Amino acid sequence: MTTLVVEKEFIIDDHLYLFKTYSSKPEGLQKQIKQVHGREILSLNETREDVLADGVYTLFQKNQKKNIPLSVLTADCLPIALMSNKGMAIIHAGWKGLKLAILKNPCLNQLSPSKAFLGPHIGKCCYQVSEDFFRNFPESTPYFPKRGQLPHFCLKSEANNQLKSIFPGIHVESSEKCTMCDESLNSYRRDKTTQRNWNTIEKKAL
Repeated sequence: MTTLVVEKEFIIDDHLYLFKTYSSKPEGLQKQIKQVHGREILSLNETREDVLADGVYTLFQKNQKKNIPLSVLTADCLPIALMSNKGMAIIHAGWKGLKLAILKNPCLNQLSPSKAFLGPHIGKCCYQVSEDFFRNFPESTPYFPKRGQLPHFCLKSEANNQLKSIFPGIHVESSEKCTMCDESLNSYRRDKTTQRNWNTIEKKAL
């Protein structure tokens, strides 16, 4: 059964945006890209299920009637929705994507995003990494929940810092749900599941 786990509304000028996370594929929605933990982001009209990418964006056209939801799948990685009065994007960002600077993809400059939402993902409470992991993110601060434990990494903090550096003035909000803690969400780290969370962003009429 498909469950709507997260729903969040945003308003920018006369645009209403809805971000949603489902526990499985929602009716009527197909995969738009084949995700590979890279940095490629495609325009909606370039997408197919077999095309390699980790993000989708669309720029609004004058008198546009139909608005197609954008989607990415996650199991612990971070879904990032970007919004402006020019368009919207949704990105699948694990640590590899953040290291590869997916948020610096030039196509996102066309959006001039003013708001971002970080959807449910594995939280720093559960994201244990190796001691040398932080060579990938020398400016990130390791989190040690208990003395003597390996460090934990915070995807949310890293993404938030990158977004605010790349897009000055952007307003960033985030879900507090951890995919590993919350059993209504799928988590590969928790149980090696092949199921995925479906994250969507769409524009609606006010």
